[in-house]
Amino acid sequence: MEPVLRIKQDIRQAAGQVAAGKDPDMALLFCYIAACGGNCALPAPDLLGMNKERLQKARSLLVLHGVCSDSEGPQKPRKEVEVDPGELKVARTGDAAFAGLCDYYEGTLGRMMKKSELEILYSVYEGLGLPAEVLMLLINYCAGQKRLTVRFFEQEAYKWAKDGVETYAQAEQYLANLEQRHSRQGEIMRLFGIYDRKLSESEQRLVDKWISYGYDNDLIALAYDRTVLRTGALKWPYLDSILESWRTAGYRNRADVEKNEGQQ
Repeated sequence: MEPVLRIKQDIRQAAGQVAAGKDPDMALLFCYIAACGGNCALPAPDLLGMNKERLQKARSLLVLHGVCSDSEGPQKPRKEVEVDPGELKVARTGDAAFAGLCDYYEGTLGRMMKKSELEILYSVYEGLGLPAEVLMLLINYCAGQKRLTVRFFEQEAYKWAKDGVETYAQAEQYLANLEQRHSRQGEIMRLFGIYDRKLSESEQRLVDKWISYGYDNDLIALAYDRTVLRTGALKWPYLDSILESWRTAGYRNRADVEKNEGQQ
């Protein structure tokens, strides 16, 4: 399915943000979308006189600057990345920010990068337009997760971009939120007696939802206790249905539930 781009703001406000971005390809793509009524599929690159890489970068910039939303977010990592060796050499020797990023990655990795690794690092740096200092924070995060591979780095970079991380301050806040989220996840897993495995994707989505709703540990523990008593095991959908019923009833904590027990 082709991604659909939509201008999110008043056209004058959006145009001002595009002008502030100072990227001609982003401006051209924005004009095309506006001419289509503010809502259209991503055009073919040659229609705007661009190649695929320039068009995807323009699309990513529109999304990152909050001008447009689309059905996918920033472009997804490609399975195979090939960059002209001459372009890589020029970037490594002539772009101080990229050269510093390479040195930092290799220093953290403890060895020189392979050509394939350098190509992926460059494709992320060039394709997403994230500042080198933001990508350095991402390198630290990957190392802290004991997953400092270029593929994991690439995957997380696209996720950060899709989530709107553009500046060093935003990246710091993003990491702080991640740390808080991981801490809460660990607390909830311990409530359920889960110590020897990671959560599945569906379990992760439920836990993230409960955290976003502001459920405290006491409330989740009470729902877990009710679930085990009534079903004999940890049944995630059943536990979630209990929490949803309490949310609908306006109960925010264990005290609210216990206070209204007689009315259920």
